[in-house]
Amino acid sequence: MGIRSGSMCDTDHKPLANTPVTQRVSSQHDNRYGAVLSALYAFWSSREVATRQGAPSGARQDSYSIVLFDHAPEVC
Repeated sequence: MGIRSGSMCDTDHKPLANTPVTQRVSSQHDNRYGAVLSALYAFWSSREVATRQGAPSGARQDSYSIVLFDHAPEVC
């Protein structure tokens, strides 16, 4: 899975600093795409921690879709 849209290569946004995936993401995608990947990782990690700490939610049955596109969506 990788960048499809040229605008995601812009470097006005960077991956989040000091996260477990920062070095890996930054080495390959130090741009908007990397910022999205690290933000998703941070979100999913915080959800996992909250669930383990007993947040009232029951069994997690979340599902997510990531749609990559340039001029048209592409199933990866």
